[in-house]
Amino acid sequence: NTETTGGTNEEKPSSITNTISAQYEFDEFSVEIKSAKEVYEHGEPVDVKVTLHNKTEQTIVIGHAGSWVGLATTDLTRNYQYGYAMIEPYIVTSIKPGESISETYSFSGGSYSDDMPGNPYKNKDMEKMGTLKFPKGQYEITAYVDFWIDKTGQKFSTQLPPIVFEVK
Repeated sequence: NTETTGGTNEEKPSSITNTISAQYEFDEFSVEIKSAKEVYEHGEPVDVKVTLHNKTEQTIVIGHAGSWVGLATTDLTRNYQYGYAMIEPYIVTSIKPGESISETYSFSGGSYSDDMPGNPYKNKDMEKMGTLKFPKGQYEITAYVDFWIDKTGQKFSTQLPPIVFEVK
């Protein structure tokens, strides 16, 4: 693995270990982010899913923006962070006792400004990532969970430990 900083050609070995799942426990919920694989072949779509499980014995209604989870991507090889886009309507989702809801990862590309290193929007890698066929390298995906219990207004917000996988 190599790491490139700020769009330069300086490469250095990556020392981050691949980790394909992470979870967080609330009293009422558990949340897990998971990659189907530790290593994907170049051209193979990445498969990442986040699951929110209702551990209670009652239906819970949550309120959230476009999704209850945001997924940020970091290209560890090129040292570039992609944020995530989130639409802002208030949506409510019901989760029955013992049931789960899932969100499948999709690359949104986040945002770009002139003061960020590199310029990922001027090459075809962004288009490939949009189809989940990432360029060769090591990637980190971090889940940001954010929702309210609709009935009580209690907020649940956390950042899960990131998962890390490679594309070879």
